Amino acid sequence: MANQYYDVRVDVSKPEVFDSGLRFTQGDSAVIYLRIAVMNGASKFDASNTTPSVNFVKPDGTYVTGTPVSSGDVWVYQFLGNELQAAGRVLCDIKFTYSSGRISSGKFYIFVEKDTTISGAAASGSYVLPMEQALAEMNNYKQQGKTMAEAAESSAMDAEAWAVGKRDGADVPDTDPTYENNSKYYAAQAKISEESAAAIVGIGIATTTTAGIVKPDGTTITVAQDGTIAVGGSSGATWGNITGTLSNQTDLQTALNAKQATLTEGDGIDITSNTVKVDTTFSDASSRSNIASGDLFGTILGKIKKYFSDLKDLAYIEKDGTSSTKYLRGDGTWQTFPASGDTVSVAGHGTASATVTHEQQITINSTAHDIDGTKYMEQTANSASFTFTNAAITANSAIDVYTNTWGDNPTNVSASSGSCLVTFAAAQSRTVRIYIR
Repeated sequence: MANQYYDVRVDVSKPEVFDSGLRFTQGDSAVIYLRIAVMNGASKFDASNTTPSVNFVKPDGTYVTGTPVSSGDVWVYQFLGNELQAAGRVLCDIKFTYSSGRISSGKFYIFVEKDTTISGAAASGSYVLPMEQALAEMNNYKQQGKTMAEAAESSAMDAEAWAVGKRDGADVPDTDPTYENNSKYYAAQAKISEESAAAIVGIGIATTTTAGIVKPDGTTITVAQDGTIAVGGSSGATWGNITGTLSNQTDLQTALNAKQATLTEGDGIDITSNTVKVDTTFSDASSRSNIASGDLFGTILGKIKKYFSDLKDLAYIEKDGTSSTKYLRGDGTWQTFPASGDTVSVAGHGTASATVTHEQQITINSTAHDIDGTKYMEQTANSASFTFTNAAITANSAIDVYTNTWGDNPTNVSASSGSCLVTFAAAQSRTVRIYIR
């Protein structure tokens, strides 16, 4: 007879019991499977960390309990044979039990039709799969056996550690309580003590030629309570008082032998003049750059030479101490500015009385001329307004105004043909200079 499969869908989020619509015949002994799709609302139920079971409560009050198997998206339960023995409505409950004891379940009804032709059918009764019980007991015994085996293994390792200072064949670390506290360690210590005691037996008193036992005299050699030996009664050796043969001090003799006996010519050493020569061979650096820590001597010389090579003649002209009254000529010499009233020769004017100011302007025969073509004018007075007259001033002239006091700015500057009026907020002693552009 072919296997029979019946499908049903339950929702663990809904507590109500529903009729699955599934109908079976009482005592049906065919191979019957329930395929149960378990949902949690709109999503598939997550059965992780749970123990599943299917329970049938029959109309006569007896029950059957079995275990479903996960298969893809469904849980498959095979009828054990006693689920259909009582006619009527059967409550089916698929449960998922968590380790905390919490249970998620979905309930539904199936209906078992009475079959009056069945004779000698097995009586209905409660049934729990014997194999599941046996499996549970076996797993319990298995876990107990595993626990006992682990305990035995741990005890064996402890015994090994206390006996020979090893766990599972490896030396115990110094944090282990059996470190230097085991039978093997103490046996080794006893062996050392035994050998030391045997070595002492038969040793005589030390002499100048024979090793042996030395007795502290309490002065030059003393022994403290903790057994520490100290040598006293001597201020130590000093140079001039050390005797013996130098060659017998082999480490010192070896060090002395490795030294150069006399200086030899070469490697920058000049024996004749008692000087050390330094190689000053170098090449000019390709570009100006500062010397850096770790530069070779030749590299440093090359950088310095590059700076000197790039300097021009002007760098070697000494600055005159009164250069505020002198200027540097194109031929590299310092020339004193002409003083007011000096007779100078001005191209286009011949020889005339001239007044020279530091504003690069010269007044010749009462007429102002700018050496570089610009116009500077200056007045000093205790006043709030200053009027400057110059043929170069027009109504459209661009005029820069300067004062000798920081922040002392004019409130108005008015230019007209040949004249410029500079006005300040209040009268005070000030120097005002204008530059006509």
